[in-house]
Amino acid sequence: MINSLRTCLPEILWRHRWSEYREQFGVPYSKGTMQNKNSAGTGPKANKLGSRTYYLRTDYLEWLAQQLKQPEIGNNILVNTNTKDTANA
Repeated sequence: MINSLRTCLPEILWRHRWSEYREQFGVPYSKGTMQNKNSAGTGPKANKLGSRTYYLRTDYLEWLAQQLKQPEIGNNILVNTNTKDTANA
């Protein structure tokens, strides 16, 4: 995925055009998710030109590679499905 995006994405990725990138290139995450990740400090390095936010392709792909290596940690709750009763063992 990263290699194919490296060859087709423009050098500058404007966040206001994110839906176009998703449709044309299949980039993951929605514009809103990218905004939330940046607000939380967990997104790729973001730059501003006036009021517009953009990402450099290299920064975005480096960040995306890290995201693909790590499982998403969020509101998921791990449940022990072990049915063995260890209290009475």
